[in-house]
This record gives sequence, C-alpha cells and structure tokens, in this order.
Amino acid sequence: MKKFEVIIIGGGATGSCIARDLSLRGINCCLIDRGDIASETSSKNHGLLHSGMRYVIKDFESAVECATENKILRKIAKHVIDDQINHFVSINENEFAYAEKALKAAKKANVYFEEVEIEKLFELEPEITPQVQFAVKTKDSAIDSFRWTIENALSAKFNGATILTYHNVDHLLLTKKGHVRGVKATNLLNKERKKIEAEIVVNAAGPWAGEVAALANIQIPMVPSKGTMVVFGRRICNGGIQRLRPSGDGDILVAHQTTSILGTTSIPVEDPDKAIPTWDEAERQINDFTKVIPSIAQAKVIRLFCGVRPLVEIQGKTGREASRSIILIDHENEGINQVNGFITITSGKLITSRHMAEITADLVAKKLGNKSKCQTHKEPLPGSRGELTSKELLQEFRITPAAANRLIAKQGARAKRILEAYPEDNYTLCECENILASEIRWAINSEFAMTLDDIRRRTRVGMGVCQGTFCAQKIMGIITKEFKLSQNEALKNLESFYQERWKGMNCTGLEGGELDQLELFKTVNWYFAGLKPPYDQLSDKLNE
Repeated sequence: MKKFEVIIIGGGATGSCIARDLSLRGINCCLIDRGDIASETSSKNHGLLHSGMRYVIKDFESAVECATENKILRKIAKHVIDDQINHFVSINENEFAYAEKALKAAKKANVYFEEVEIEKLFELEPEITPQVQFAVKTKDSAIDSFRWTIENALSAKFNGATILTYHNVDHLLLTKKGHVRGVKATNLLNKERKKIEAEIVVNAAGPWAGEVAALANIQIPMVPSKGTMVVFGRRICNGGIQRLRPSGDGDILVAHQTTSILGTTSIPVEDPDKAIPTWDEAERQINDFTKVIPSIAQAKVIRLFCGVRPLVEIQGKTGREASRSIILIDHENEGINQVNGFITITSGKLITSRHMAEITADLVAKKLGNKSKCQTHKEPLPGSRGELTSKELLQEFRITPAAANRLIAKQGARAKRILEAYPEDNYTLCECENILASEIRWAINSEFAMTLDDIRRRTRVGMGVCQGTFCAQKIMGIITKEFKLSQNEALKNLESFYQERWKGMNCTGLEGGELDQLELFKTVNWYFAGLKPPYDQLSDKLNE
C-alpha cells in the first residue's frame, strides 16, 4: 500500500497545477486520472488565453481573474502561448451599444484594450467583413492547452510528485465516521488494483466532480455544459477574432498552429462521457460567423470536437447563465454530513487553473501544517526557462525551419535537449505538423506517453489536415519498438487512435474536399492496415 500526504483526482489543468503547486511546497502528492493527462475538458476547448473582455459585463469577478492570470501565464509559460493579436469587433449598432458598456466595465476590471482604426484592422485581418463598425485590440491569445497541462504535470513529477495515468478511482477509503483517507484504484492497462492512502484527497475531476463526491456520499449539483467547436484546415485569421456582444454561440475564431478553431456552444448534457458534437451545431456557428468573415463558409472543415464545462448549479442557473467563478469546497466545514480529508475544486476556466490550484494548495498546506508559500506565479515552467531561437537550432541541427519553429513552440528552451537526445531521429515524420521522430521518442521516454493518442496530445501528431492518414502507422512502429508490443497490442493501439480521429471527422459536413479526405483516411488507415472499418455515414453518402 502506498501512502501520500495528498491525492489529487483529475489530471486536467487544475489537477496538474495543484500537483505542481504542492510539490513545490515539498508536499508528497499523487496525481491520478482514469485517462491521460489533459485528455478531457482541459484540451477540448478553444485554447484561448482570455484577457477578461468576454466576461466584463456578465461575470465581472471572472474578468478580473482572467486579467490577472493572463499576465502571470505570459511570464511563467511563454513558450506555450502564441502571442498573436486578438480583436473584438462590433458589426452593427446593437453590438456597438454593447461595446460602449463593455469598455467601461473593462477599465474597472483592469482588462487591457486598445481601440483600433478600421483601416488598420483590414490590413491585419484582410478577410474580415467591411461591415465592421468598431474594433479593439486585447490581450487574448492562443495557448496550447495540451502543453500547458502536461508541462505542469512534468514539473510536478520533477519535484517529487507521483503521476498515475490510466488509473480509475473505484472507491474512496472511508473511516467508520465517513472521513476520507485515500482511494482504491484500478490500473486500466493491466487491471492491477491498488489501495493508496493519503491524509487529504482533492477532487479536481472537472465535470465528473459530482460523481467523485458521491463516492463520499456528498452531493454537488453539477450542470455539465457541452461546447462544440469546428476545426478548419488553415489559419483563416492571423490572430483571434471575437464578437463584441453578449456571449453566444460561434463568437470566437482563434488561429491555432496550422489550423483555426471556431466556437462554441453551451448545451446542457446529463452525462459528460456521452457528449458528442453534431454537424447542426457546427453549421449554425459557421453560418453566423460568415457575418464577420464571409470566406469561412468556403473554408475546409477537418473535424469537429466538443468539451464539457464543469459548471455548478447555483440558484437554478445553468449553461451560459451559470457563473464561471471558482468554487472551492472544504467538505469538513460544509453541509450536514461533514467529511474530513476531502476537498473539491471546480468550475473556473483553463486560464484560471493556476490560481485555482493556488487557493486549493493554500487550504491543503494549512491543514497539513505546511507553512510554505505558493511559488507557481513566479517559477517558470521548464520550457520557459531561458530563450532559444530557431536560428540557433538550424545552425546546429539538420532540420527544416518549419520543424525548428514548431518544436520551439511546443518545448521552448528544452527543444535543443530533444534534438541532442536522439540525433539519429531528427527527421520529419508528420509533414502536416512538421513533427520529428525524436519528438516521438522524447514523449515516450520523458513525458510518460504510452499510446499513440498520448503522443498526439504532446506533439500534435494527427492534428493537421490529414488527421494522421500518412504518419500514424510510422509512429506506431516507434511505439511498438519502444514498448516491445505484440502485433495485436500495436494494432489495438492504432485502431483506438483511428477511431478517435474518425469520430471528429465523420460528423463534418460530408461535402466536396471533406468527403474526399474522409474516404482517403478510411482507405489508408483501415483497409491497408487490415482493420475493420467503423460503421459510419460515409458509405451511404458516397453511394448517393
């Protein structure tokens, strides 16, 4: 039986940030997740580093939190942030009236903005509609939510934390008085069962926080909300474009690496595990956003995806009406059945995950008698320690400029170490995303990646236009060699990856180029690999 001071349930952004914060304070902790790090809500989002402008009218407290954390993350995690120019725009009189109110509130919340001349906006974003009446520049930017979360987990591990991925929490260890003293978990890869003790268990399970709390006979009124997003195969805008109006569906377009992401919806769901995107949800957003960027109607959609927000029902409010403010519950002092040793942290947003971790760790440290202070607001993540340019890499290594730029964008100052570690593998494997074979081996040996999908989250393999059509099997060869997998194990791993990619591709509009891409993906990845193809809409569409 293993014993820790703290167990954190949930390997998303908040859970990983808590593990980092605690480990930097010298607290022995274990982070546990039923899947991989950043495999759910923390990666299924816009990847937007909010400035706070979006929330200044409706959720002022959240706007203040966003503005504060935006500054901190730019210092400690600069390598995972694409410091692009973001614009909020108004395209009619109603939106302009809202903009006037929003800017007054933004000043009070200390949210940075700068008015932009319309002519200048057209120079920066040539595809934007000439109907724009007003625009401001803000500090919103794109953040690699995969790398942000994984970097925090890696930092936690480096500082002594234990990371257990693919471990499902089956039960909480309860005393006769009902107090929590650990967990019983199952390793989902080898079915080994474990009993892990701890003085405190932190519930950071996101939309599943209610299910985890129920294991301690505690009710949390979670109201999960699905957000559907559309991924396009190019950067439609140079930065980010957002509607300066009351929050609604399809308000935000963000340029991400080689793609653009449009979203999002807010649809209540009963079971977060069963949330799926639909083409109707995507099409409504695309049609609405043509009022801002008309050319988006002709842009190639490469996939849809959705994430589930961990909202809590307060005073009957759900969906967009529910506050995104942070909820921290010390169950020892909450409710009729007070439970010692159990804390829940939920709601919030990706950008506030570090702050959520800080207030949680403050509470945990106080309970443990640990007087160390938070360091995460000033201690850079590993990849953000120092500077490294693509020119330096190109002078020393024979790689393409695109590969150098993309590697630095993911790994920051650590990029050189990766190239030095596997010099014989510094060749391109994934041409869509310019990913090197050395990155794959680094992810396996240094970032606890165990599956092809794990590697996708760390490197962006399979996230470009071809969605892994031409690189997945080659990468699976490296995984098979590293883990000494049998043929059946390798094929199962490969098929799981294909199914996940297919799930997001098969619900696109099934027209023109998208239809051709789907058929190519299916032919290469199922028929050539000898795997049984999934049931889908594609065959019916092709036979029409």
